[in-house]
Amino acid sequence: MTGSLVLPIYLACDCSSGIDQYRPLVDECYRLGLEPLAAHYFRVGAFVFGERADVWWRLVSLLDLGSTYSEPRDNLGRSVRFGPLFDCVRIQADVDIAALRLGGVRIARPMLFLLSHKNPDDEWEAAYESLMGQPWHPHIISIDLGATSISTQRRIGKAAYRASEIGAVARLVGDYVADAFRSRSSSQAGWTLPAHIEGLNLVWRGRVEDQ
Repeated sequence: MTGSLVLPIYLACDCSSGIDQYRPLVDECYRLGLEPLAAHYFRVGAFVFGERADVWWRLVSLLDLGSTYSEPRDNLGRSVRFGPLFDCVRIQADVDIAALRLGGVRIARPMLFLLSHKNPDDEWEAAYESLMGQPWHPHIISIDLGATSISTQRRIGKAAYRASEIGAVARLVGDYVADAFRSRSSSQAGWTLPAHIEGLNLVWRGRVEDQ
């Protein structure tokens, strides 16, 4: 496997309104893991956040998700703070990327799907800048599940979506995996962001490219 390409995907799930809603997203990750060729290239990890943030599961092969998945903490507070999330992503992803490099693989820039129900209650900009200052910093796709403003989404993401149901987000992740697998590229610049998926609409798009 030396020299092969790995594409990391992270999910960041706002659990201020509970965690059970994300079951369709987890099921989609399981489904993707049933496709061995795609599972060979992709790694997936997840975070949960509210007032605090925590690792849901560490970055693993889609094939290994079933053996490593565990129910997340659901006592992270009912407010929404992006600062602890960005710090948590930076710390854990740095460990993940270092471990992949020790394995001798090529690593694409991570894709982070950030799902939020509302605008953050904190001053998150310093933590965001620290995350985006990393050489491996992720592309962020911001997905609103309720009342996150477009202005906030534009400040953190390469693209902004409005979603009426988690199943639509699962389909978006599946679309990315299918497109990236077809291109087998170390750059996500070629992903054509879908303007509409049932239950989900693109409301703003920047450029999804390596910087």
